[in-house]
Amino acid sequence: SGFMPPTMIPDDMPRGIGSGFIIEADGLVVTNYHVVAGAKKLEARLADGRRFEGTIVGTDPQTDTALVQLKGAKALSHLEIATVVDARVGDWVVAVGSPMGLEQTVTRGIV
Repeated sequence: SGFMPPTMIPDDMPRGIGSGFIIEADGLVVTNYHVVAGAKKLEARLADGRRFEGTIVGTDPQTDTALVQLKGAKALSHLEIATVVDARVGDWVVAVGSPMGLEQTVTRGIV
Protein backbone atom coordinates (compact mmCIF):
# COMPACT_ATOMS: atom_id res chain seq x y z
CA SER A 1 0.00 0.00 0.00
CA GLY A 2 1.06 3.61 -0.48
CA PHE A 3 2.38 5.94 2.17
CA MET A 4 -0.16 8.07 4.04
CA PRO A 5 0.83 10.66 6.65
CA PRO A 6 -0.33 10.06 10.21
CA THR A 7 -2.75 12.44 11.89
CA MET A 8 -1.37 13.75 15.19
CA ILE A 9 -4.08 14.20 17.82
CA PRO A 10 -2.99 15.87 21.10
CA ASP A 11 -5.08 14.35 23.91
CA ASP A 12 -5.55 17.32 26.22
CA MET A 13 -7.84 20.36 26.28
CA PRO A 14 -8.24 21.97 23.91
CA ARG A 15 -7.93 19.11 21.44
CA GLY A 16 -5.98 19.80 18.31
CA ILE A 17 -5.30 18.01 15.09
CA GLY A 18 -2.49 18.14 12.58
CA SER A 19 -0.48 15.92 10.30
CA GLY A 20 3.03 14.62 10.00
CA PHE A 21 5.23 12.27 8.02
CA ILE A 22 6.75 8.99 9.11
CA ILE A 23 10.45 9.32 8.31
CA GLU A 24 11.73 6.07 9.84
CA ALA A 25 10.22 2.57 9.77
CA ASP A 26 10.22 2.43 13.59
CA GLY A 27 7.71 5.30 13.76
CA LEU A 28 9.72 8.52 13.91
CA VAL A 29 7.41 11.29 12.70
CA VAL A 30 8.20 14.86 11.67
CA THR A 31 5.37 17.32 12.27
CA ASN A 32 4.85 20.98 13.15
CA TYR A 33 5.74 22.36 16.56
CA HIS A 34 2.38 24.10 16.80
CA VAL A 35 0.68 20.70 16.44
CA VAL A 36 2.34 19.28 19.57
CA ALA A 37 3.04 22.43 21.64
CA GLY A 38 1.60 22.06 25.13
CA ALA A 39 0.28 18.54 24.52
CA LYS A 40 0.35 16.17 27.48
CA LYS A 41 -0.55 13.13 25.39
CA LEU A 42 -0.34 12.46 21.65
CA GLU A 43 -2.06 9.88 19.50
CA ALA A 44 -1.28 9.22 15.85
CA ARG A 45 -3.89 7.66 13.61
CA LEU A 46 -2.66 6.13 10.37
CA ALA A 47 -4.74 6.03 7.20
CA ASP A 48 -5.22 2.27 7.67
CA GLY A 49 -6.89 2.89 11.04
CA ARG A 50 -4.00 1.87 13.32
CA ARG A 51 -3.38 4.15 16.29
CA PHE A 52 -0.17 4.75 18.20
CA GLU A 53 0.65 6.73 21.30
CA GLY A 54 3.35 9.29 20.55
CA THR A 55 6.14 10.87 22.58
CA ILE A 56 7.77 14.17 21.67
CA VAL A 57 11.51 13.61 21.16
CA GLY A 58 12.48 17.05 19.91
CA THR A 59 11.08 20.45 18.98
CA ASP A 60 12.23 23.65 17.32
CA PRO A 61 9.66 26.42 17.80
CA GLN A 62 11.66 28.81 15.60
CA THR A 63 11.25 26.60 12.51
CA ASP A 64 7.87 25.18 13.67
CA THR A 65 9.10 21.59 13.54
CA ALA A 66 8.87 18.67 15.95
CA LEU A 67 9.80 14.99 16.09
CA VAL A 68 7.47 12.43 17.61
CA GLN A 69 8.23 8.74 18.27
CA LEU A 70 5.31 6.34 17.86
CA LYS A 71 5.39 3.73 20.62
CA GLY A 72 5.45 0.13 19.44
CA ALA A 73 5.67 1.01 15.76
CA LYS A 74 7.76 -1.13 13.43
CA ALA A 75 8.14 -1.80 9.72
CA LEU A 76 6.04 1.24 8.76
CA SER A 77 6.07 2.71 5.27
CA HIS A 78 8.05 5.91 5.49
CA LEU A 79 9.08 8.94 3.50
CA GLU A 80 12.63 9.46 2.29
CA ILE A 81 13.62 13.09 2.92
CA ALA A 82 15.86 14.88 0.45
CA THR A 83 18.78 16.93 1.68
CA VAL A 84 19.14 20.68 1.23
CA VAL A 85 21.87 19.92 -1.32
CA ASP A 86 19.22 18.25 -3.52
CA ALA A 87 16.92 21.32 -3.59
CA ARG A 88 17.58 24.24 -5.92
CA VAL A 89 15.88 27.58 -6.47
CA GLY A 90 13.09 26.99 -8.98
CA ASP A 91 12.42 23.37 -7.97
CA TRP A 92 8.79 22.39 -7.44
CA VAL A 93 7.86 21.23 -3.95
CA VAL A 94 4.68 19.80 -2.43
CA ALA A 95 3.25 19.64 1.06
CA VAL A 96 0.92 16.72 1.72
CA GLY A 97 -1.08 16.53 4.92
CA SER A 98 -4.34 16.65 6.82
CA PRO A 99 -4.76 20.23 8.05
CA MET A 100 -7.66 20.60 10.49
CA GLY A 101 -8.72 17.02 9.75
CA LEU A 102 -9.12 17.59 5.99
CA GLU A 103 -7.45 14.41 4.79
CA GLN A 104 -5.15 13.96 1.81
CA THR A 105 -4.55 17.61 0.89
CA VAL A 106 -1.72 18.78 -1.35
CA THR A 107 -0.24 22.25 -1.63
CA ARG A 108 2.39 23.03 -4.23
CA GLY A 109 5.03 25.69 -4.47
CA ILE A 110 8.44 26.61 -5.79
CA VAL A 111 11.70 26.81 -3.82
